Amino acid sequence: MTMQVGLIGSNGIVLASDMKWGVPPPWDAELVRRGFLASKILISDSGKLAVGFAQSMYPAYRAAKRLIAELDDSDERTRDSRIYDIGRDEAGKENVEFILAFLEPAPTLRLFQWFNGGKDILNSPVRESLHTGDHHNPAIAWLRYYKKKPIKKLKLLAAHVVTIAGEISPDGIKGLELIYSNATGFHRVSDDENDNLQIQSRALDRQVGDAILNGNPL
Repeated sequence: MTMQVGLIGSNGIVLASDMKWGVPPPWDAELVRRGFLASKILISDSGKLAVGFAQSMYPAYRAAKRLIAELDDSDERTRDSRIYDIGRDEAGKENVEFILAFLEPAPTLRLFQWFNGGKDILNSPVRESLHTGDHHNPAIAWLRYYKKKPIKKLKLLAAHVVTIAGEISPDGIKGLELIYSNATGFHRVSDDENDNLQIQSRALDRQVGDAILNGNPL
């Protein structure tokens, strides 16, 4: 299970993900699932492209590595077909899902979904915000407050959706990684900022609950 959020701001892009890999070893799908924390967002060498990957993690990871390598500084006119070809080649009969964040020629988010062995496919630009992974998690309701604000103001919203998704579904969603763009490309937030965003998110969640149940003002 995964929770990922992509937000286009007035001065760039924010992309956030949980870090829980809960997958069976690839050599034997019947073995007990194992869990560990690792990145689900890749950034290209140029810093101009980032890819968040979800669903069947091993084929999604293979495809994400190819997307990062083959689409970095690519011709915008060929992106659709190249994304489709890479997703098809690596997914096969598995389900994969990506948020692709491009900075050139302008900050752009794209959603790619390959489901049901390729019977259900979506490969499209997204104008404002999107989420991938656990599409039924109630935490995505927080995205109703999204507005095209500066990146600094959107970091907490993206972190909050992921963090609270993990509070709701801790067996499948855990941890936080967040990247943002500026004039030089995509960057990961520092460990301290990452931890602070989670602290702020959990504090806000408690405040909302207290306001609803006890009538205390926020």
